[in-house]
Amino acid sequence: MNPPDPTAYDEPAGQRKAGGAPRPGEAERSEEHADALALLQCGAASAGPGCGLSSRPVVATDLEFLYRLYRSTRWDETAATGWADEERAAFLDTQFHLQHRYYQEHYADAQFRLLLQVRGPIGRVYWRDRPDAFTLIDISLVPEARGAGIGSAVMAWMTHRADQRSQPCRLHVEPANPARRLYERFGFEVVANNGVHLSMRRTPGLLQAPSSCPRHAYADLARP
Repeated sequence: MNPPDPTAYDEPAGQRKAGGAPRPGEAERSEEHADALALLQCGAASAGPGCGLSSRPVVATDLEFLYRLYRSTRWDETAATGWADEERAAFLDTQFHLQHRYYQEHYADAQFRLLLQVRGPIGRVYWRDRPDAFTLIDISLVPEARGAGIGSAVMAWMTHRADQRSQPCRLHVEPANPARRLYERFGFEVVANNGVHLSMRRTPGLLQAPSSCPRHAYADLARP
């Protein structure tokens, strides 16, 4: 998923470095999400090769993986620039760090999680859970993990959790991003378009998990 482009902000604010001192209330938020993450681990276990999907908080030593993950999501689009590979890599390195700073500053109360399988890290999922809305900030997977149902399992968990709390869900996505179809299957509708990104919103209880969502995954995620 592609959230609002951080390059639109000329002066990205400072950040708390990943792995730094916990923010106020961070430990409490981690405890609050422990049960939900356990359900995510169980629910998505059958969603892709290697099984055993789990997650943990992002730490400073994850930044190299997160950069490579970000680069994998944008490498093809930079081909049209005609730049040398070194120039493309340098550009994406800058973009990644701008995005990282923006997320840390503007979503200070969010959960920044690394997705893991037995073979190692396979992606990231960032979200913010507030009483008024559950916001999916970003979900990205390495190329080898895409198309295996992991995104559907995460969306099933997210929308079920929000329905239990009567929360709307929100996210941003580029109009041409294929992930838009996934979000629409889970009941997200476009509510605004700034010409670069679409704002999408899902009404609580609007739609059950689509038939394409792994049955075993959603059954586990829906357990009381």
